[in-house]
Amino acid sequence: MKSLVSINDIDKTTILKICQRALEIKTHGFSKTLPDKIIATLFFEPSTRTKLSFQSAILRSGAQILNFEADNSSLKKGETLEDTIRMTSAYADLIVIRHPEAGSALRAQQVSSCPIINAGDGTNEHPTQTLLDLVTILEHHGSLDGFTITLGGDLKYSRTIPSLLHALANFDVKIILASPQLLSLPDHLKANFQDKIILQTHSLKEGLKSDYFYMTRVQKERITGTTDITFEEDWILNKNLCEQYANQNTKILHPLPRVNEITTDIDDSPYQLYFTQAENGVYTRIALLEYILGVY
Repeated sequence: MKSLVSINDIDKTTILKICQRALEIKTHGFSKTLPDKIIATLFFEPSTRTKLSFQSAILRSGAQILNFEADNSSLKKGETLEDTIRMTSAYADLIVIRHPEAGSALRAQQVSSCPIINAGDGTNEHPTQTLLDLVTILEHHGSLDGFTITLGGDLKYSRTIPSLLHALANFDVKIILASPQLLSLPDHLKANFQDKIILQTHSLKEGLKSDYFYMTRVQKERITGTTDITFEEDWILNKNLCEQYANQNTKILHPLPRVNEITTDIDDSPYQLYFTQAENGVYTRIALLEYILGVY
């Protein structure tokens, strides 16, 4: 039974297969490839793009949604996550789960009788975000090899960063780490990618010298012990900084939502690629659903 709990659950060949299928769907349009399938969406924390793009992907592929509202469920009566998953997997062909606790998707997989897709588990991973990030780069660059990418912003608490790092390890790329000192990538993660990392800096300006700058917001909802970590003014990415310090063809990526770390004057500039990135979520998630459910 195929599941996607971690991006490491799929190899390079499968990553490329899913990405190529996503772009094929984007080019040729939607088709009802998953008729008679029921897919449950279990979101235990707020979501806009991930939840809506999954629901759009489910409907556009001809499947049906089994929607779950945590506030109106037996969780309020004390039911465990494991029992919720056991019951839901009896009613659905696949479960998409987002949960605030790291490791929750693996817990779900261990008791589920149907495949699990991790739509984000605490500070751990967000593998479907990584897939749509790669789809966007493949569409723009034409390959997942031969580019430099800066991972910027909150590298300590972001769950998109670990998944993206593990995926990029499969390809011939160079990685720059750019973050405020308090939000640096943890040493245990950094140690796994030393052969890819060419620079670590605490300067936003220095980090802009790459083909792609992947910005992340401060993950305040996942920071424990303090709530006053914010980006200083010199870590706010705006059009003027891009024009002064970025390469001519640098593209800005962001998993969204943004707060104030990217100003709106970039939205209509040649640097912006994050809205295309968000749009690609639907195509990517259809391609993933098809893969998990055996269409290809």
